[in-house]
This record gives sequence, C-alpha cells and structure tokens, in this order.
Amino acid sequence: MKSVKELIEKRREQMRAKRSSTWINMIIRIIVLIFVILVIRHFGG
Repeated sequence: MKSVKELIEKRREQMRAKRSSTWINMIIRIIVLIFVILVIRHFGG
C-alpha cells in the first residue's frame, strides 16, 4: 500500500511538471490527427 501511494505521489509530481507540455503535446496530436484524416479523405475521395 505504501509503495502504491508513493507511486501515485510521484505520478502527480510528474503531471504537475509536465502539465504545460502535455497540453501542447495533446494539441499537436489533435492537429496531426485532423490533418491525417483530411489527407486520407482527400486522396480516398
């Protein structure tokens, strides 16, 4: 139980440190996904 709590605390600290970069990564992934879908539709259609 103690190790699980420690892991959760470490994860939370990592999330706090990476919060801004995670948002940027998510936005980039969404843009790339939309771009890929548009390209597939353009060539598929």
